[in-house]
Amino acid sequence: PLRALVEQSLVALDPSTGRYRLLETIRFYGLELLARAGRLEEVRDGHLEWALDLGALGREPELPSRELRARDAEQRMESHHIFDALAWADDRGRRSDVADLFGGSVGMLIEVDPNAARAWFQRCPPPTTDVERALRVMYEVSCAYALAEPYGLIGSIDEAASILWTLPDEILVRHGEGVAYVLLFQANRSGITGDTGRELELVAAMGELAARLPQLTDLEWARWQCATDAYRRINDPGAVATMERALAAGLECRLTGYETARMFAAPTFFQFGEYERAVELGLPCLHERTGTASFRLNQIAPVAGSLARLGRPADALDVVDLD
Repeated sequence: PLRALVEQSLVALDPSTGRYRLLETIRFYGLELLARAGRLEEVRDGHLEWALDLGALGREPELPSRELRARDAEQRMESHHIFDALAWADDRGRRSDVADLFGGSVGMLIEVDPNAARAWFQRCPPPTTDVERALRVMYEVSCAYALAEPYGLIGSIDEAASILWTLPDEILVRHGEGVAYVLLFQANRSGITGDTGRELELVAAMGELAARLPQLTDLEWARWQCATDAYRRINDPGAVATMERALAAGLECRLTGYETARMFAAPTFFQFGEYERAVELGLPCLHERTGTASFRLNQIAPVAGSLARLGRPADALDVVDLD
């Protein structure tokens, strides 16, 4: 029956997930029929409760990382439902439901649509406690990162970082990606200003925190990413080992840790003469045309340079032509 509806253009099939969805015109017509029957509020309330149950899984830091990643994948697949449920709860004035749903899904919402996530931040009541202020800044930083504008929040990052060290462990684990981004940017800024010593001090502090709370997989990635940047800056061969650790830790991240590490992997391996590894990681990024333009541009010079040094000048020219 579903196949017949797809053939009649009444239902759409997403081949990447095997899931079916109603076309918007059909969906709105169905909502109109529910309203006429006096059942719209009942159905939308049930939909909200389902979304709240899904969002609640995001507030269970004791889950193993594999289950957390499975939960994130499910939330990402249902992101349009979560946004719809947020809008319904907001329209009905159910502020506690908005807070619960947003709090359990915020990491996914930032990844899927950082502009929409930022809009929801602006609609939330102003924070009234240190913990609320720190959490707000953590996710504002995450939004800024996703929108490639992380350094517009420097003062806020310092404020959040100072509060962060006083938060209870359960809060840190629950909001691990926000913690990672705040400390990542604080360390990166030290490196940008030339204070590599301070950057490495922050890397050590991140290591202590990660050792105490191994559930913070995003923090482990951020730690090794910052260490790689510091070692690259002082031309320390240890950058190769720390980049490998960043890549390995990134695979466990709930958000974009692996892709971020991979963006800087080819330049790191090229800098220290690991040409085959630079090509192995950088070349797929170019051929698949994945990521942003800056992501791809970051690969061209190290991949082309590595190919040339490996005696493959024709391939190196092909890489340059990919731009």
